[in-house]
Amino acid sequence: MVMETDIDNLPYLQAIVKETLRLHPPSPFLLRESTGNCTIAGYDIPAKTQVFTNVWAIGRDPKHWDDPLEFRPERFLSNDNESGKMGQLGVRGQHYQLLPFGSGRKGCPGASLALKVAHTTLATMIQCFELKAEEKGGYCGSVDMEEGPSFILSRVEPLICVPKSRFMQFPLYHAKY
Repeated sequence: MVMETDIDNLPYLQAIVKETLRLHPPSPFLLRESTGNCTIAGYDIPAKTQVFTNVWAIGRDPKHWDDPLEFRPERFLSNDNESGKMGQLGVRGQHYQLLPFGSGRKGCPGASLALKVAHTTLATMIQCFELKAEEKGGYCGSVDMEEGPSFILSRVEPLICVPKSRFMQFPLYHAKY
């Protein structure tokens, strides 16, 4: 069974999680309040103004990402990508290109735990189950990842997977009596 200690030896799995968080962040926006008057990109922001950061748009910005709408975990495996050192890019917002857990002092305090759980759960599911998208009308077509109008960006069509165990759950023993 996959253990938490195995995750460092699974870079592609880690890249899949990063790419998923890039395209589908847990929250599409970060809310902050300005502590003082400032100017950002030519806009004057008064003190105590509520400011939204659009994490969803940053994850799809062609200035930062090659083929931004394509699911390509490989972009996080290479150290010399055209867009910079993507392989080194973390999910804690240090470079402001990938912000699924926010950044700085107001970043998510549970980010480390969330990543450990996501990596270990995904690895275990891949190891233990063969997953198939549920057939609709006898046909299993492509998965629809279109997002609906919602603050949490849920799918328009839910993704329902049917798991099939890769292992025999209860080994049969043939005893001679």
